[in-house]
Amino acid sequence: MENESLITAYKNTLFNIDGFKTSVIVGTKSPEVDLYLMENSKSTWAFITAFNPMSKIESDEINDRN
Repeated sequence: MENESLITAYKNTLFNIDGFKTSVIVGTKSPEVDLYLMENSKSTWAFITAFNPMSKIESDEINDRN
């Protein structure tokens, strides 16, 4: 995947959080997340995702191992 199309794909990804009604989109504000942070006296948060440099496509066999 070309670098520019990879960046576009990430920016268009909808990230879902268990218990939240709305998805999070990279580079946008989420009123639902902001409210959660405020109610829990937090000011920062992060998504932790799988390690896959350059989003290399792997077989099901390799993905199942990891």
